[in-house]
Amino acid sequence: MYLRVPLCVFVSKKESAAMFFQFKLALAHLLANPARALLTLLGMIAAATLAAWTVASYDGMLSQQGQSQGDEQLGKYDFFILPSKAGQDSALLTPQYQSTDPVLEPYSCSEVSLRSPSAPARGGRGGAPAVPPAELVAPPPLKGLPIALPYLIGCTSLEAPRQLEAGHWLSQDEAALAELKQPFPCVVSSNLAKRFGLQLQTVFAVGSHAGSFLLQVSGLIEPADSKNHWALWRSLDPALSPPGLDGVFVSWRIAEQVAGGSLQASYLAGNLPKGKLSKSFKQALQDEGLVLADGAALRRAAKKLQRSDTRLRLQSWTASGLSMLIAFFIIFTSLSMGVEERIRQYALLRSVALTRRQLVFSILCESLLFALIGWLGGLLAGGLLLRYFSASPILQSPMQRGEALRLIGYNTVWLTALCSILGALGAAALPAWRAAKRDILESLQPSSLQERRQVSFKVCIIGLLLPLLQIWIITQPGLAEMSRVKLYSLLGCPVTALGFVLAAPFFLLAVNYIFSPLLAFLFRLPLPFLRSQLDANLWRSSGTVVALSLGLGFYMMILIWSASLLKPFLPGDWLPELFASVAPGGLQESDFDLVKELPGLEAQACLPVYVEQCQLAEDLTGSALRQNVVRQNNVTMMGMPVQEAYGGKQPLLPFEFLSDKQSALQKLASPGNYCLLPSFFAELAGLAVGDSFGLVSPGDPKNIQRYEVAGLIRLNGWHWFSKFSGTRRHYTRTAAIIFCSEQSLRQSFNLQRINYFWSQIKPDFEEKQFMRALQQLADSQAGQSFQVSGKGQAIVGKQSLKLTLKSALHSSIMARTEQILSGMLRMPKLLLWIMSLAVANTALASIRVRRLEIGLMRALGLDRWGLMRLLLAETLLIALSSISLSLAYGLYSGLCSAQMATHIGFFGGMGWNFVVPWSRIWQGSLLMFLVCFVAAIIPALLALRPKPLELIQTE
Repeated sequence: MYLRVPLCVFVSKKESAAMFFQFKLALAHLLANPARALLTLLGMIAAATLAAWTVASYDGMLSQQGQSQGDEQLGKYDFFILPSKAGQDSALLTPQYQSTDPVLEPYSCSEVSLRSPSAPARGGRGGAPAVPPAELVAPPPLKGLPIALPYLIGCTSLEAPRQLEAGHWLSQDEAALAELKQPFPCVVSSNLAKRFGLQLQTVFAVGSHAGSFLLQVSGLIEPADSKNHWALWRSLDPALSPPGLDGVFVSWRIAEQVAGGSLQASYLAGNLPKGKLSKSFKQALQDEGLVLADGAALRRAAKKLQRSDTRLRLQSWTASGLSMLIAFFIIFTSLSMGVEERIRQYALLRSVALTRRQLVFSILCESLLFALIGWLGGLLAGGLLLRYFSASPILQSPMQRGEALRLIGYNTVWLTALCSILGALGAAALPAWRAAKRDILESLQPSSLQERRQVSFKVCIIGLLLPLLQIWIITQPGLAEMSRVKLYSLLGCPVTALGFVLAAPFFLLAVNYIFSPLLAFLFRLPLPFLRSQLDANLWRSSGTVVALSLGLGFYMMILIWSASLLKPFLPGDWLPELFASVAPGGLQESDFDLVKELPGLEAQACLPVYVEQCQLAEDLTGSALRQNVVRQNNVTMMGMPVQEAYGGKQPLLPFEFLSDKQSALQKLASPGNYCLLPSFFAELAGLAVGDSFGLVSPGDPKNIQRYEVAGLIRLNGWHWFSKFSGTRRHYTRTAAIIFCSEQSLRQSFNLQRINYFWSQIKPDFEEKQFMRALQQLADSQAGQSFQVSGKGQAIVGKQSLKLTLKSALHSSIMARTEQILSGMLRMPKLLLWIMSLAVANTALASIRVRRLEIGLMRALGLDRWGLMRLLLAETLLIALSSISLSLAYGLYSGLCSAQMATHIGFFGGMGWNFVVPWSRIWQGSLLMFLVCFVAAIIPALLALRPKPLELIQTE
C-alpha cells in the first residue's frame, strides 16, 4: 500500500511545513493498519492505567502522611520531654526536674490487653453475647503479635490533656484513690472506644502481668492525631521513644496497681513559662540525653517526613519503571514490524526527497502518538478505576492502607507521562536507526531470509555472562552487610535482568531447535517450514519473548524467592507438638505432676519451661545503629531440665548440634551459667563456644548475669514460634531464643513459678477438653503470691491460658505467606495479561509483514487451517521461549537470593535454603499458554479470510 502525498510538500523549504508533513506521515501509517494500532494503543493504555493506579495509591499514602501538622499531638501542652534512648526513662522523675520551672506532668505508658462485654477476647469471633462484669477477665499482653495493643496511660494531671467529648476527667484525690475499689474509673480515647465498643459507664477488663483488673468508663477524650504517629516522632529523632497518646487514661496510683509496682514516667508534658524555657533547663535536658519536642519541632518533622519517605517513593518509581518497560516493548514490537513492513515505502520516499533526519523524525512522531494517546487513555481509565472501583479487592494496591485515593494527583500525571514518553522514544530508537541506515537501492529489494534471522552471538554471550556479577557480589568475602545488600539490589539485580534480556534470542533459538520437532508433529507441519517461519521473525519474536517475561519472570522469581525464604520459618523437627502458658501467676512447682495427668498429654514427654526475656548488657547485634527482625537488644532465655530436654536417646528438644554435644550437655548440667546458642545468633553477635555475654535482669537493672556458650545448635522456625507463644514477655521483638538449664535460669532471675510447659500430645488429644482441665488447675492457684518482674509481689486471681500447637503454627505461617504472595503476585499477573497484547501484535505482524509469502504459500497448496496451525505453532514456540527464559531467570534469582540470605540477619539466620515450588510454577506456565493462545487466536482467525490472490495483489 503506497501513500499518496502532494509533491509540493517535499520541496517546501519551510521547516514547519516539513515537520507538519512528517506528522501527517506518521498519522497515515497509524491509520493504514488500524488493528495493529488499536492493539498497541490498548497495551499503552493498560500500561499507563497500571502505573497511574499504583502511583496514585502511593501518592495517597504520601499525602496522608503530609496532612498532619505535627503539633496537634501536643494537645493542651506546649512541649513534651522524651527519652532518646531506651533505659533512660528513670531520669525523667529526678528531683532536678520536679523542682524546676515549668512544672512538668509525668505520663506513664504500659501495654495491656483489653476485653469488654461487647468485644470478645482476642482471637474470638464478633457478635459474642454480653459478659457479666464479674466474669470479665483479660489475659496478660502478649508481645510480638501483629496486633496493636492498647496503652494504659497513668497521669497526675488535674485536667484532660485534650478536649473531652463526653463524661468527666479523672479525680486525683489521694485519699479517695486509696479507698477506691474495682471497677476503677478511667477515661478512654474515642478511637479506642470505637474499636472495642466502649461507652460511658461501660465496665471492661484490662490485663497485665500482675493480673486482670476491672475499669469503668467515666469519660471519652478526643484522639490525638494518629496519622503516621510513630514515623513522625522518629523523624524528629531516630532514637526517640514515641509517646503513647491514645489509650486508657487512669490516675497514677491505679496505673501502679495494674502494673503491680512503681512506675517511671514514659514522657513529661508541660507548658512554656513566660513564653520560653531557660537555657539552663534546655542544657540539662541535653546533658541527660532527653529530647524537647515542641510545636515548631513537630511541624518541621512532619514536613521532613513528607519529603523523605524514600520507601514509598521508591515503590512509586518502581511501578513507573515497569510501566516504561511495558511501553518500550509494546511500541518496539509495533514499530519494528511497521518499519520492516514499510521499508520499501521509506526507500521510495527517500528517493524522492525525504532526508534521513526527516525519516527518523517521522518514526519518532509515530512512537510519540502511541505514547500520548496511551498516556491520556491510561489517566482516564485510571481515574475511573479510582473513582468507581477503589474498594475492589482485585484492584487494590498491595501497599494501600485505609481509604483509597480517588483523584489522580500531579505526581501521578507527570511521572506516568515521563515514563510513557521515555519508553516510546527508547522503543523508536532502534527501528528508526535501522530504517535510516539502509541504502535506498538496497531497501527496494526484499530483505533476504538470512538478513532477518541474523543475530549477534556476541550480544547473547555478553548477556549470559552479565549475571555472573551477581555471584561475585554474593561470594566476595569481607563485604559489610549493608554494602553487600546495596550492591546486590542496585547493581547486581538490574545487571542480571539486562543479561537475560540480551540472551533472549539465544533462548528463542534453543527452544526452536528443541521443541519445533514436537510441535511440527502435533500440528502436522513440515519441520523445515515451521523453523524457517520463526527464524524469519527472530528479532520481533525475541522482543515479544522479553515482553512476556516481564510478567512471568517476576512471577517465578517471587515464587522461588518466597519459597526459599519460607522454609526456615516453618516449625522445625526440634519443636514439640504443644506449648502452653498459664499467666500471670502460673503454677507451683509441686503441682506440675498434676499437669502431666491432664488428658491428651504424653506424661513422659512433658517438661516445665522457665522463661525470661532479658536485655543484652552489650549491644552484640548492633541494634543501636540499625534494627531489624533479629538486630535487637534482647534475647529470650528458656530453662529446662538438661537430660530430659536436650540429652538422652529421645530428648524432648532433639536439636541438631553444630558443636560437641556431650561436652555442651556436661557444662549445662554442671553448676554455673551455660547455654546453647543458635548458630545464626552466634554469627551475628560474633560469639563462639567458650565465649560469654551479659544479660540484664528485668527486675533489677543492676543485676547482670553472664552466660558462657556451651554449644551451638541449629534452630529453624524459632521466630514464628516466639511470635505467637507469649514468650516475648517484655519486648515486642527478640533477637534469639537461647536455652539453658532450669536451675541456672531460676537462680539468675528469681523465677519461682511455672508459667510455661512443653509436651508431646496423644493421637486422641482434644483441645477443648484439655483447656477445661488446665483452666481448673490454673484457677486452683488463686490467692497465692507470685513475683512480677521489677514490680514486686502480686496475688494470683483469674488466670489466662494460651496454647501454641505446632500444627497451628504451620497453618498460620502458610496462611500469612499466601496473603503476602497474593499481593506480590498481583502485579506480575497483570503484567502478563497486558503483555498478551504484544503477542497479538506479533501474530498480526506475522500476517501483515508476510502477506506475499502467505499468499504464495496459500497459492501453492497451504489451506486456511494449515495457515492457522502454523500461526498457533509459532505462538506456542514463543510461549515456550518465554517460559524457559522466565524459569531460568527465576531459578537464578532465587538461587542468588537464597545464598544472599546467608549474609544478612534480617530473617533470623535462615542459612542456605533453596526451594522450587514446581506446582505453582506449572500454574504460571499454564497461565502463559492461556494468555498466548487467547492473544493469538483472533489474528489467526483473521488470517483465514483473505484469498491467495488478494494477498499477492495487496503486496
